[in-house]
Amino acid sequence: MTSNQTSTTSSEPPAVPPVGELAADLAAAVEFVQAADKFVARAVRKLGRVIGSGVCEAVEGLPLDIFLTNVCRLIGSDRATLLT
Repeated sequence: MTSNQTSTTSSEPPAVPPVGELAADLAAAVEFVQAADKFVARAVRKLGRVIGSGVCEAVEGLPLDIFLTNVCRLIGSDRATLLT
């Protein structure tokens, strides 16, 4: 059995954006992660006041960890970070 298809692969590597553009993306990513870290710290401080108060159960009808799972789509390790 023979194939009539020819390979059209190029020997040239895919184009890479200029270093300056990638450096800007890297800097922006770092800023976003640093901002996220600040917001997580704020959330931890607020949740520290809520934990054990029963307010989540009274207001939302769920324990705090289950509420965070459902509303914030947090996995177990992320919830543990916020709640411990």
